[in-house]
Amino acid sequence: MMKRLVVVVLFALPLFGQAVDLAVDIAPSQNSVVYGGTLTGVVHVSNTGGAHPDQGISISVHATDGAGFASLGGTNWTCSRAGAQHEFGICGTTANLTGAYPDINFQVTAPAYGSTFDILAGGNESTDGGAPQHDSETITLAEPFTFTVVPTVDPNPVHAREPFTATYTMNNLGPQTSGNLQLQVTFERLPEFVSASGIGWTCTHQEYPFVLCQHAPVAANVTTTVTVMAIAPAAGGPNTTTGSLFSNGMVWNGSLVYDSVERAELSVGILGPNAAPPDATVDHQVSVTNAGPGDASNVTLSLSATTAIVHAEGIGWNCSGATCTRPSIPAHMQAPYVTVTTATPSTGTLTLTAAVSATTVDTNSADDEASIDVQTGALLVLASITPHTGSVAGGTTLTLTGDGFQPGAVVLVDDVAVPTTFVSPTTLTATTPAHDAGAVDITVLNPDSTSATLANGFLFDPGRHRAVRH
Repeated sequence: MMKRLVVVVLFALPLFGQAVDLAVDIAPSQNSVVYGGTLTGVVHVSNTGGAHPDQGISISVHATDGAGFASLGGTNWTCSRAGAQHEFGICGTTANLTGAYPDINFQVTAPAYGSTFDILAGGNESTDGGAPQHDSETITLAEPFTFTVVPTVDPNPVHAREPFTATYTMNNLGPQTSGNLQLQVTFERLPEFVSASGIGWTCTHQEYPFVLCQHAPVAANVTTTVTVMAIAPAAGGPNTTTGSLFSNGMVWNGSLVYDSVERAELSVGILGPNAAPPDATVDHQVSVTNAGPGDASNVTLSLSATTAIVHAEGIGWNCSGATCTRPSIPAHMQAPYVTVTTATPSTGTLTLTAAVSATTVDTNSADDEASIDVQTGALLVLASITPHTGSVAGGTTLTLTGDGFQPGAVVLVDDVAVPTTFVSPTTLTATTPAHDAGAVDITVLNPDSTSATLANGFLFDPGRHRAVRH
């Protein structure tokens, strides 16, 4: 707050003649002064009456609200000062004049705070009964320097439970060099302190204010900054930080309201067969995982297929048509699977796509979508196998022909799976194992669990090699 300084010239106690008439006028050098600054001026004293004072005159002055007279005097005047701030003064002269007296010169030290102060002066009239003469001047106080304080945060919005920086930029607009600076940093919702620093600043973390920094005086038109590093609180939502800069009893504030948002890392995957019978349905399991660091809110799983989505359901999911939603997925958790049933085409490929989104910021959108291709076609048929015979030692390469073979199909020799290569929907190759002599069944098993068997489709010839069972 700014105080008022008043300089008062109190009444004089001279002896005057019957026609003495004093006039008092204060003339400051300027009508404003900075806090703690110096103001000069004069008190004009004159006798406008026709008679001379009998025993000289005296003039009293007063400065109010913390101001004081640094000096007081004038030609033929004897002056003294009193009070803790030298706020009172009295000047006397034995001169018995008509007309103007020599001026009383004063120098006033302004208070360190306030908005205005007054200088007052007064003298006593002669014994002719004239009214006492007084004058006053109101002086405006101005800051010797002023600052702007501008806070910024990065990133903005900040991310809950993640590091961020808050920077407080302070500019001395002048006109003078500042006093010593103290910066107090506060947050409406406290983050976790990491560090605080700035060139020329000494900073400490404490309970309140959150950060306290000290700096030597800063010249006019110079900018200085303090950067606070912290970890945002867990809860999202708006937050406010304020930088309060103190110097010479003055304070400047700068505040910033910023958002704090949760971030999550959502990903989606699809499990299930990549082949299925035609004109049927096939089920797939869709997984949604949140790797954190924050909870994901208002999660939506969008499904699409080149054929129809027949049904979708999952524990905790609200599914309607091709869309499933749930209120949230906690950090570092996987939601229950969503089982998606789709129709398969008569022939060709079925493509199922799943995409996840949330109102929470996602740190990596690249894994928010997944898809799977499902091959369909004619019914599985195993027509022939060549060659028809091979060694009991194994190692014979078989070529299987037919229709409806799917990628990932496996050949079983006497119910034992053997190395199989998918060549096309009509051709597979496989390698026989060691086996006892005799005819065995050959089976093709597709990934969709369909199978076809050629009974006694291959003969292990005992004449070529003796089989060894393991």
